[in-house]
Amino acid sequence: MGNKGVKRDRLVAQNHLSSLLLMVGFQALALTTICIALWLWDTEAAMCALLGGVIGVVIQIYFATKLLLTPSVQNHEDLVRSVYLGETIKLSLIVVSFTLSLILVEALKESKNFFWFFIAFMVSMLVSWLAPLRSGANASE
Repeated sequence: MGNKGVKRDRLVAQNHLSSLLLMVGFQALALTTICIALWLWDTEAAMCALLGGVIGVVIQIYFATKLLLTPSVQNHEDLVRSVYLGETIKLSLIVVSFTLSLILVEALKESKNFFWFFIAFMVSMLVSWLAPLRSGANASE
Protein backbone atom coordinates (compact mmCIF):
# COMPACT_ATOMS: atom_id res chain seq x y z
CA MET A 1 0.00 0.00 0.00
CA GLY A 2 2.88 2.36 0.80
CA ASN A 3 4.46 1.73 -2.62
CA LYS A 4 1.27 2.87 -4.38
CA GLY A 5 1.28 6.05 -2.33
CA VAL A 6 4.87 6.82 -3.32
CA LYS A 7 4.07 6.23 -7.02
CA ARG A 8 1.01 8.46 -6.74
CA ASP A 9 3.05 11.22 -5.07
CA ARG A 10 5.67 11.00 -7.84
CA LEU A 11 2.99 11.28 -10.53
CA VAL A 12 1.46 14.28 -8.78
CA ALA A 13 4.88 15.94 -8.49
CA GLN A 14 5.60 15.29 -12.18
CA ASN A 15 2.20 16.73 -13.11
CA HIS A 16 2.89 19.84 -11.02
CA LEU A 17 6.33 20.27 -12.57
CA SER A 18 4.97 19.92 -16.10
CA SER A 19 2.25 22.46 -15.28
CA LEU A 20 4.90 24.87 -13.98
CA LEU A 21 7.02 24.43 -17.11
CA LEU A 22 3.95 24.89 -19.31
CA MET A 23 3.04 28.08 -17.46
CA VAL A 24 6.56 29.51 -17.77
CA GLY A 25 6.69 28.58 -21.46
CA PHE A 26 3.39 30.29 -22.23
CA GLN A 27 4.46 33.36 -20.27
CA ALA A 28 7.76 33.56 -22.13
CA LEU A 29 5.99 33.22 -25.48
CA ALA A 30 3.45 35.92 -24.65
CA LEU A 31 6.08 38.33 -23.31
CA THR A 32 8.41 37.74 -26.24
CA THR A 33 5.61 38.49 -28.69
CA ILE A 34 4.66 41.70 -26.89
CA CYS A 35 8.26 42.89 -26.60
CA ILE A 36 9.15 42.17 -30.25
CA ALA A 37 6.06 44.00 -31.46
CA LEU A 38 6.80 46.95 -29.20
CA TRP A 39 10.51 46.95 -30.05
CA LEU A 40 9.59 47.61 -33.66
CA TRP A 41 7.39 50.52 -32.58
CA ASP A 42 9.11 52.03 -29.52
CA THR A 43 12.14 50.60 -27.74
CA GLU A 44 11.46 52.42 -24.47
CA ALA A 45 7.93 51.01 -24.32
CA ALA A 46 9.32 47.54 -25.12
CA MET A 47 11.78 47.75 -22.22
CA CYS A 48 9.00 48.81 -19.85
CA ALA A 49 6.82 45.94 -21.07
CA LEU A 50 9.69 43.53 -20.54
CA LEU A 51 10.14 44.80 -16.97
CA GLY A 52 6.43 44.39 -16.20
CA GLY A 53 6.38 40.92 -17.68
CA VAL A 54 9.50 39.80 -15.84
CA ILE A 55 8.02 41.01 -12.55
CA GLY A 56 4.89 38.97 -13.22
CA VAL A 57 6.78 35.85 -14.25
CA VAL A 58 9.20 35.92 -11.30
CA ILE A 59 6.38 36.42 -8.81
CA GLN A 60 4.32 33.61 -10.32
CA ILE A 61 7.32 31.27 -10.31
CA TYR A 62 7.82 32.09 -6.62
CA PHE A 63 4.20 31.29 -5.85
CA ALA A 64 4.15 28.07 -7.89
CA THR A 65 7.37 26.77 -6.33
CA LYS A 66 6.11 27.71 -2.86
CA LEU A 67 3.07 25.53 -3.43
CA LEU A 68 5.08 22.73 -5.04
CA LEU A 69 7.64 22.65 -2.25
CA THR A 70 5.00 22.57 0.46
CA PRO A 71 5.10 19.08 1.91
CA SER A 72 2.02 16.94 1.40
CA VAL A 73 -0.52 18.15 3.88
CA GLN A 74 -3.00 15.79 5.42
CA ASN A 75 -5.16 18.59 6.70
CA HIS A 76 -7.20 20.96 4.52
CA GLU A 77 -6.70 23.81 6.98
CA ASP A 78 -2.92 23.62 6.54
CA LEU A 79 -3.29 23.65 2.77
CA VAL A 80 -5.58 26.70 2.85
CA ARG A 81 -3.23 28.44 5.29
CA SER A 82 -0.29 27.75 2.97
CA VAL A 83 -2.15 29.12 -0.07
CA TYR A 84 -3.24 32.25 1.82
CA LEU A 85 0.29 32.85 3.06
CA GLY A 86 1.67 32.39 -0.46
CA GLU A 87 -0.91 34.80 -1.91
CA THR A 88 -0.17 37.36 0.80
CA ILE A 89 3.55 37.21 0.08
CA LYS A 90 2.86 37.33 -3.68
CA LEU A 91 0.71 40.47 -3.34
CA SER A 92 3.34 42.07 -1.10
CA LEU A 93 6.02 41.32 -3.71
CA ILE A 94 3.82 42.89 -6.41
CA VAL A 95 3.38 46.07 -4.39
CA VAL A 96 7.10 46.32 -3.60
CA SER A 97 8.10 45.56 -7.22
CA PHE A 98 5.69 48.13 -8.67
CA THR A 99 6.75 50.76 -6.14
CA LEU A 100 10.46 50.24 -6.79
CA SER A 101 9.90 50.22 -10.55
CA LEU A 102 7.96 53.48 -10.44
CA ILE A 103 10.62 55.11 -8.28
CA LEU A 104 13.71 53.82 -10.07
CA VAL A 105 12.67 53.67 -13.76
CA GLU A 106 12.25 57.14 -15.24
CA ALA A 107 10.61 55.84 -18.41
CA LEU A 108 7.64 54.53 -16.41
CA LYS A 109 6.63 58.07 -15.55
CA GLU A 110 5.26 58.43 -19.08
CA SER A 111 1.72 57.07 -19.28
CA LYS A 112 2.25 55.12 -22.52
CA ASN A 113 5.23 53.28 -21.03
CA PHE A 114 3.37 52.51 -17.80
CA PHE A 115 0.47 51.23 -19.90
CA TRP A 116 2.73 48.67 -21.63
CA PHE A 117 4.42 47.81 -18.32
CA PHE A 118 1.03 47.05 -16.80
CA ILE A 119 -0.31 45.20 -19.87
CA ALA A 120 2.72 42.87 -19.94
CA PHE A 121 2.36 42.28 -16.20
CA MET A 122 -1.32 41.41 -16.64
CA VAL A 123 -0.58 39.10 -19.59
CA SER A 124 1.92 37.19 -17.47
CA MET A 125 -0.69 36.91 -14.71
CA LEU A 126 -3.43 35.87 -17.14
CA VAL A 127 -1.27 33.15 -18.64
CA SER A 128 -0.53 31.76 -15.18
CA TRP A 129 -4.25 31.73 -14.38
CA LEU A 130 -5.12 29.91 -17.61
CA ALA A 131 -2.26 27.37 -17.64
CA PRO A 132 -3.77 25.23 -14.84
CA LEU A 133 -7.00 24.99 -16.87
CA ARG A 134 -5.01 23.42 -19.71
CA SER A 135 -3.25 20.97 -17.42
CA GLY A 136 -6.60 20.15 -15.81
CA ALA A 137 -7.98 19.31 -19.26
CA ASN A 138 -5.12 16.84 -19.75
CA ALA A 139 -5.81 15.24 -16.37
CA SER A 140 -9.46 14.61 -17.23
CA GLU A 141 -8.64 12.83 -20.54
